[in-house]
Amino acid sequence: MDTKMFAKSLISVIMLTGALTLAQRVDVTPQQVIARVGEPASILCRAGRQIQYCRIVIPGEKVLNLAPNWTQRPGFPYNGEGLQAGQCGVTIERVKTTNHGPVECFLGVEGDEISGVADLVVALEPQRPQLEILTQGRNGAFEVDTEFQAKCISHDGRPPANLTWFLDDENIFDGLTMPEVVESHDRNNATLYTVVQGIQRFIRVSDDRRNLICRANHFSYPQGYLDSRIQLLVRYRPQPLPLVKLYGLILGSTGLVNVTIRANPRPLTEWHVAGNTIQQGSRNGRYEAYEPQDLGRGEFNVALSIAGLTLEDTTKEYLLRASNEFGTTDYQVRISSSEAAPAAGLGVGPIIGIVIAVLVILIIIGLIVVARATGRWCFSAAGLGVGPIIGIVIAVLVILIIIGLIVVARATGRWCFSDNSGARPSETEHEPEARASLLSRIKPSSLVAKVMPGRSTISSDSSTVNEGISTPPPNTLSPRMVNPSIGYPATPSPAVSTPVSGHFPDHFQPQFINRESKSTDIF
Repeated sequence: MDTKMFAKSLISVIMLTGALTLAQRVDVTPQQVIARVGEPASILCRAGRQIQYCRIVIPGEKVLNLAPNWTQRPGFPYNGEGLQAGQCGVTIERVKTTNHGPVECFLGVEGDEISGVADLVVALEPQRPQLEILTQGRNGAFEVDTEFQAKCISHDGRPPANLTWFLDDENIFDGLTMPEVVESHDRNNATLYTVVQGIQRFIRVSDDRRNLICRANHFSYPQGYLDSRIQLLVRYRPQPLPLVKLYGLILGSTGLVNVTIRANPRPLTEWHVAGNTIQQGSRNGRYEAYEPQDLGRGEFNVALSIAGLTLEDTTKEYLLRASNEFGTTDYQVRISSSEAAPAAGLGVGPIIGIVIAVLVILIIIGLIVVARATGRWCFSAAGLGVGPIIGIVIAVLVILIIIGLIVVARATGRWCFSDNSGARPSETEHEPEARASLLSRIKPSSLVAKVMPGRSTISSDSSTVNEGISTPPPNTLSPRMVNPSIGYPATPSPAVSTPVSGHFPDHFQPQFINRESKSTDIF
């Protein structure tokens, strides 16, 4: 019995304590207020019962006694639906730096005083973020696969700034350290926060000439953030490419083989053709190698011209060798005098023709077999026997093979189906990084290119050659302006007139468009 009485007493004490705790609770909304200097801020305290009096303490201000019909001090009016409704709050019409800290409210309820607290954060704009490089490169550049370290610092903000990282427009999440927040105080004893975050990653070729950006996001910035950035310069060997295939070269013409490679620093190039070596800027017989043209961002156009192209030239293997202080890379190039077969096959028309031919031949074979079994038509007497039937089947298969070869030759422009009466656009087959073009049906002497808006036309001093091919000289070839069918610019370019000999003109430079940025550069 004593145990039961003790348990009941304990339950009663717990319930009474909970009731008293609930009765003493003050609901303060919001729990945290963030405001800039000069902006308003409101706080509301709720008791759930009628309030006899209300007292609010704000850092840096005198104690306020508030009621709906009475304002103790201008600039701090009452906020709420009335004391009888159990509500008492205050609106700070113009927040000051000294108001930062806890705002407390004390409410008189049924002879007791209960209290609540809210956190008022007066936002202070951090200093401009600073981006520091911890890894020292060589001559201001970094090598591929080396470790790179940097850190970003946002000084003296309140609340702490939120740091994010970008590589140009690409958000970086990997390799970031946990942000470190350091608390300090200024001369007025105001609490300030400094945030430090580091990044650690390995340098890649794709990082070259891209901007590493540290962005400090903060409530008090007019645009919500400020950036600090540096441009990464990466040094690397010429980057490999898959096999480069060029189509559409016309026999008897002058062809220009043009390949775009990536390297930093500038590479030295040479072509190897059938045992012959053609150094950049030199001529060897019918072959002439041009100086690499700098397109910017580590890209270079390398070109070789072939005068009086022969069928034998299309069977040779062309090797482009590029080297710099970080290594040497070979590029395999093949050329063809026929148009490239469509990537998806022969196309719908040839395939339908082959299917129909196969069906017809199968029907003929079926009819022959049925006639042989039933003794009809030419099999009505003694029959042809097994030998003739085998001969017929073999003949049919030979016919089928011939039809297939004709269809393939027609689709690829081989043999008697090759059209040498008019030039065709050259085509390339390679990865996006491999860009090449072929110039044909142009005499090597007095060659002039005129690039007009919306089209490209090859012309000489005496007449204009415009028979289905429009390929500019190497100084107008840019990987940023690609015609899907032939791989050279189709968008407007500056008018250029230059002979094809020796090297590309120094005055030609590719055009780049700088995108606008709202960020602040400090380097």
